[in-house]
Amino acid sequence: MDEDRLLVQQLLAGDTLALRRFFDEYFDRLYRFAYARLRGDAALAEDAVQNALARAFAVWPLFAARRASFPGSRRSAATRSRISSKNPRASPRTR
Repeated sequence: MDEDRLLVQQLLAGDTLALRRFFDEYFDRLYRFAYARLRGDAALAEDAVQNALARAFAVWPLFAARRASFPGSRRSAATRSRISSKNPRASPRTR
C-alpha cells in the first residue's frame, strides 16, 4: 500500500499523529505552490493553504482513501487562491 493511502486510512481512523504527519508532509508543498500562483504574496499563500486544509479536514470522512491525496489538496489550494476576494491579481487558470 502506498504511503499516501496508508496516511489517509490513519486520518480516517482518527489518528492524531497522522494528522500531524499530513500537515508536516504537505503544508510546505502546498504553500510553495500557492506562493507561486499568487505571485509571491506570502500572506495570501498561507491563507489559501490554511483554507484548503480546513475545508479538506471538514469533509475528510467523506473522502475515500483511494481518492484523497496531495494532488487533490493542491488543486483545492489553487482554486481557493483564484477566488480569493483579497487577491485582485489572481486570474482563473486557462487551459
